[in-house]
Amino acid sequence: MVQNLLFQIVKYINLEEGEKVSADARVILSQNLKADEASLTGESEPVYKIAEILKQESSVADQRNMLFKGTHIVYGNGRAVVVGTGSSTVIGKIAKEISSIDTEIPLKTNIRYLSRAIIITVGIICVVLFSIGIATGESIRTMFTVIVSLSVSIIPEGLPIVITLVLATGVWRMSKRNALVKKLQAVEALGQAQIIAVDKTGTITKNELVVRQVWTTDKLFDVGGVGYEPVGNVMLENNVIDAVNHPELLRVGKVVALCVSARLLFSDTGKRWSIAGDPTEAAMVVFSRKIGFNKEDLLVESPIVQEMPFDYKLKYRAVINSVENKNFLTVIGAPEIIIGLSKNIIGVEDTRFISEEDRKKLEEVLINMSLLGQRVVAIGIQENAKNITDSQSISNLTFVGFLGMKDVLRPEVKDAMDRAQEAGIRVVMITGDHKITAMAIAREADIYHDGDEILTGSEIDAMNYYELSDKLSRTTVFARVTPEHKLEIIKAFKKRGEIIAMTGDGVNDAPSLVAADIGVAMGNIGTEVAKEAADAILLNDSFSSIVDGIYEGRNVFYSLRRIILYFFATNLSEILVIMISLFAQLPLPLLAVQILWMNIVTDGFLDIGLIFEPQDKKLIRNQKIFHEDVLSKVDAFLQSIGLMN
Repeated sequence: MVQNLLFQIVKYINLEEGEKVSADARVILSQNLKADEASLTGESEPVYKIAEILKQESSVADQRNMLFKGTHIVYGNGRAVVVGTGSSTVIGKIAKEISSIDTEIPLKTNIRYLSRAIIITVGIICVVLFSIGIATGESIRTMFTVIVSLSVSIIPEGLPIVITLVLATGVWRMSKRNALVKKLQAVEALGQAQIIAVDKTGTITKNELVVRQVWTTDKLFDVGGVGYEPVGNVMLENNVIDAVNHPELLRVGKVVALCVSARLLFSDTGKRWSIAGDPTEAAMVVFSRKIGFNKEDLLVESPIVQEMPFDYKLKYRAVINSVENKNFLTVIGAPEIIIGLSKNIIGVEDTRFISEEDRKKLEEVLINMSLLGQRVVAIGIQENAKNITDSQSISNLTFVGFLGMKDVLRPEVKDAMDRAQEAGIRVVMITGDHKITAMAIAREADIYHDGDEILTGSEIDAMNYYELSDKLSRTTVFARVTPEHKLEIIKAFKKRGEIIAMTGDGVNDAPSLVAADIGVAMGNIGTEVAKEAADAILLNDSFSSIVDGIYEGRNVFYSLRRIILYFFATNLSEILVIMISLFAQLPLPLLAVQILWMNIVTDGFLDIGLIFEPQDKKLIRNQKIFHEDVLSKVDAFLQSIGLMN
């Protein structure tokens, strides 16, 4: 309340690195201001903010002169005018949209159809038999007793109790697999899922940018490791190498450690590594540590003399260190800029003048690294450098090499994808990232294959429903999409009659989590909005747990199917006995109370046995039976007769 009142009075906010944005605001001053908007847009790379007016209307992900509530400042500082608080912010509008979405879990629909079918069947049978009884001379009192007994026989009174037990058992089993189910019916819905729509950032990847490739002196090194932990092998031509034996690689590691301002931190409490500062710079610090350099120790030996923070317009960062009492300049930034500022290049044998042939070679390497979905930065150096007075004073650099970075794929993803395909589940990726980045990650995760299509948000805007529906069967990646696009995609899949599970962790995922047949949120990195919108929460953020959940859901689905067929079999037997006694003009063999006892108590113990039957692995992998509403098919009735016999 006080904060909102302050906004109304002051109308602007000052922002610095590490702060959380508390309102939607228009940037009026940006000093290398950079915001992490992954929770809102799904884009893992922080966005540089500018104060200039945008020439055209843009989506949230492209509004570079705006800051949004719930995002974080990761670099620089600035000032902004507050333009929205509460429900008028982007996150507030998403929350409002969630409340207007009407959706229902498949089991609820199936049970309603089943209940309707039973009621109609009971009504028809009772009317017919009552008419026959009266026509054959039976008294109304006798026929009323018969009809009551018959109705009790047909209606499976124990079904609600048994369904609850089956679902509760499924929830308990899923909790052992690190999945918290908020709604009982969600377990069975997972079992029927034909499609899993996954968010890239946080689900497929760890949202931890790391260096994957280093190119220098005409050599391409591959860097291993997981996340921010500074441990990993370095490979050259598929062979593990020792960085000590490669001075050209050590040179890259040392100069980036001297230049960047981000820090690598270790938490004794959580026993995990984290970063402080810009993620791109942090990735370079982690790489430097992997090959043996400690940034803090290097800065003691070679202190910073002058620093020029990253400039959005210049697209580079420059630092001068004192190395052996001489100024040593390091410049890191956009490859095309660093190449343009370079006069020389470090070759295999010596440093030489950079030729046109060298420039073509560098462009070719840059394209190949970018096609792998990597964010590429270049490094230039200068010995005996003069102090930086302005951008014109930075020139005549010596080109050192490229660093290729990308978000880390979760280690369990590929195995989980294989299991999903084995179960006949189709996986599609929906992300706010750029098309090339999304395709590279999807290919690495075995989601995208040659021949598949990729749709962008702008392409979806240009389509009507029928065109989009036609594309869905061939599309595995949806890139550069907004929350509105995600919602449209989910609804289009559902209109095609497909049961879809949606995973996500950000605010931008919340509407589609609600709209999907089953919404699954990440427990550790997920926002509160996403968790509230979801039907289930993955406590370990593991995509593998989603596949485990589908397998468990299929077991629940099949258990329900067996139990319902068993109920029908016993009830048909009771109906047959009563109908024979009616037509044979014999006394009723079973009273209504006796039938109730059989249906609830006697059958109940047998149902428990069916609930805890072990999983049939072959059946779990047979997706066909899970993609049909078997409860409404004729074969369910025929199987009931078979069980009765």
